[in-house]
Amino acid sequence: MLRSQHGFTAVEVAVVSVILLALAATAFPIYSGYMDDAAVSQAKADCAIIANAVQMYHRDTNQWPPDQPLGKEVPELFAAPGPYLVNFPKGPKKMIRTEGADSGVYRYEKQTKGSNDRARVTCYGLNKTLQTVWDDYYVPEGKDDIIEFLNRVP
Repeated sequence: MLRSQHGFTAVEVAVVSVILLALAATAFPIYSGYMDDAAVSQAKADCAIIANAVQMYHRDTNQWPPDQPLGKEVPELFAAPGPYLVNFPKGPKKMIRTEGADSGVYRYEKQTKGSNDRARVTCYGLNKTLQTVWDDYYVPEGKDDIIEFLNRVP
């Protein structure tokens, strides 16, 4: 009399495991790339929101708010004659810099030397390192900083 077979053999389980691991190894880098793209998109949108609030503050007061280090809110954007922001964007978690005194995602700073009267909102990008100097009006090739430049409103 023949016995009915129940379950899988070790070879069948091993073959299915190898196939699943191969699929996971292929899918993970693609998924990771989408997560990075989403973080960059969020940071760009947040920088634009902060920059717009700073520009409105400048338009109403004819001065830039004081510089704020990385991760610190710009208090002037929540006060009269505004408020220009309801909540300061926190930023994507994978871009939050936690080392040393500089922690956070966004940084606001102004430059009022000579004829230069401008400001910028910066996100250090996925590598969490600022690579762009003030004289750059664009992010150099190979750098991942996200910057919104603001010029004085005439």
